[in-house]
Amino acid sequence: MSSAPSFGLMIGLPLCGKLADFVHSKKYLSTRSVRVLFETFSMIIPAGLLAAIGFLRCDHTILITSFLFLSGIAISLTSGVALVNSNDIAPSYVGIIFGIANTFAAASGSISSLSAKALTPNDTQEEWQIVFALCAAICVSGAIIFAIMARGEIQEWARSQETGSCGNVADVNINTIA
Repeated sequence: MSSAPSFGLMIGLPLCGKLADFVHSKKYLSTRSVRVLFETFSMIIPAGLLAAIGFLRCDHTILITSFLFLSGIAISLTSGVALVNSNDIAPSYVGIIFGIANTFAAASGSISSLSAKALTPNDTQEEWQIVFALCAAICVSGAIIFAIMARGEIQEWARSQETGSCGNVADVNINTIA
């Protein structure tokens, strides 16, 4: 069961990234709208599935595994968002921004295991419902915060500055190199 989300990601990542590129390239939605839409679905769908898993009995393994697999596919929608949004807002600083974001993502993964262990000392269904509800609440909160704060264009602080003859390499915009 624990690998079901990873299998969903493996299938969904290439497809969801292509879907986001298609929607964006056809100008059906603005860059910001594509990012917000895909991120919202990538957080809200797994939140609902995880909350539902908390109410299933342990003998519903096929249904639980299916929900986890679908969560992985839904999380794949973020490939049209998180993996490219730092390039949207600051192409000259994409490595730094992605590194900082990935550090927080990896840390939260470590903390979540410790939190689940602390919240389930007796390993009861009620305790696991709290874990899944907390995870769902974090997902919904993340979707709301992203929807409010997301941007799809280069930010003023990230625009390349005209420099003198001894220009700084960090100020070179990636798009000007191509």
